[in-house]
Amino acid sequence: MTRFLSPELVPFPLFGTAHLATLALAAVVGFLMVRGGRRSKARRSRLRWAMVAGFLIGESLSNGWSASVGRWQLDSDLPLHLCGVMVWVSVYGLVSRARWARTLMYFFGVAGASQALLTPSAEHGIAHIAYLATMLSHGLLVIAGLWVVLVEEYRPGIRDLVVAFVILNIYALALYPVNLLLGSNYMYLVSKPESQSLFDVFPSWPWYLLLTEFVAFALFVLMYLPFRRGRSTRIRRGARGA
Repeated sequence: MTRFLSPELVPFPLFGTAHLATLALAAVVGFLMVRGGRRSKARRSRLRWAMVAGFLIGESLSNGWSASVGRWQLDSDLPLHLCGVMVWVSVYGLVSRARWARTLMYFFGVAGASQALLTPSAEHGIAHIAYLATMLSHGLLVIAGLWVVLVEEYRPGIRDLVVAFVILNIYALALYPVNLLLGSNYMYLVSKPESQSLFDVFPSWPWYLLLTEFVAFALFVLMYLPFRRGRSTRIRRGARGA
């Protein structure tokens, strides 16, 4: 229990046995949730609220632990990273089913949180509450993003792709001066993350930001392609027949 709550930094074995097991567990849970939601409308409602509860639990664990050990800080713990914002957007989207929220849940949640699951910014090792909270929140972001298209039949159009990309850039532009004011590095706009990530193969600041733009747009396009007119109809029929 002491190690589970310890404020001490512990090296994180990226793609170690525990990390791979966590990814496999997230994939299995996601598959079962989507399968259950597609087979039963009554179960669909319960699973939707279970995801909402999971998001709230993850945020409570993360912020509660940080505050209890005196590590909560404005320059690192505000929900200003893209995935931090998407936790609350996803909660709203699951409850309200607003189209704009579903658009962001799919494009931002799946694309952004998938990278965070593969290369998490984990500073306290596997057997720690911070790791549990990080993987819970990011795993649910991916599951919720897939849920809206596979279970609730949200179908992104080309306009949704463009809107998502524009919102991403507007948010980054608005967040940059906030980073300068707080001395923070939200969305890694000021420098690359210290932990291992895709940024490691990118050039230095500010060029990695430009390259990130191309990567994000390419991912959005790839995520849109299955829902082009015609293919979208086949996907919808497959979901109803499941």
